[in-house]
Amino acid sequence: MNNKNDTPDPETIRKGLTELSRLIHHTFSADFVGPIKAAFDEVGEKLTEIVNAVKIALDRLPPELQQLIPLLADRGWFVSDEIPVSILPTLKKQFELENFEKVDECMASCIREAAPAILASAKKEFPHRMEILSAAFKAHTAKEYELSIPVLLIQAEGICQDILSVKLFSKKKGVPVTKSALEPFLNNPLTQALLSPLMAGCGITANEKERQKYPDTLNRHEILHGIDVGYGSETNALRAISLLGYMVTTVADAASKKE
Repeated sequence: MNNKNDTPDPETIRKGLTELSRLIHHTFSADFVGPIKAAFDEVGEKLTEIVNAVKIALDRLPPELQQLIPLLADRGWFVSDEIPVSILPTLKKQFELENFEKVDECMASCIREAAPAILASAKKEFPHRMEILSAAFKAHTAKEYELSIPVLLIQAEGICQDILSVKLFSKKKGVPVTKSALEPFLNNPLTQALLSPLMAGCGITANEKERQKYPDTLNRHEILHGIDVGYGSETNALRAISLLGYMVTTVADAASKKE
């Protein structure tokens, strides 16, 4: 079975190596075949080791994500395809140490680097939003964060409507309306972990009554209703970009049932 990029899976590769080894054995002399067969055997063993290591890593990944993703979301950070898995141990350690400034620094650095890729993905997947997104990122580059942040939040909500046909920041009886919209797509632990911020709510979606629980992150209600006039920082702008990336990749992929 091939993956979605039509790249053969490890078992297919191994079968191919075995067949190639057999063909060489029947075609060439024993002196020639010996070293090649040994090389193929070594490759097969290494491939098995790699596949097993990857499987173990993936098996362990969901628990790590289950712990970190809600914690990150409470601080206004969201995990998208552009966030490297390699930073998870660092983030986990900093949360354990309650070094939240370091968490913010780490995530800000990742999103700063990933911003061009997030914009490119957003333009590709939602071309009808291209002009608005370009303007928002232009304002971000010019450090006009007071302008870029509200536009990015609005576009994230619009993309949620495009994907799930519900409002990103709305709640019904205290429960995010995104919860029921996403439940059909919770087909594995990793997806459940990734979508958890929209299942239970987080700092950015908190209403007036819940706001005091999340003192250290931007809040859509306070920004768009003119309550918060001190939100214009690079860190908050990067948080808004991370939310956009989350909607464009993580949520969109889950809703389309992509792996």
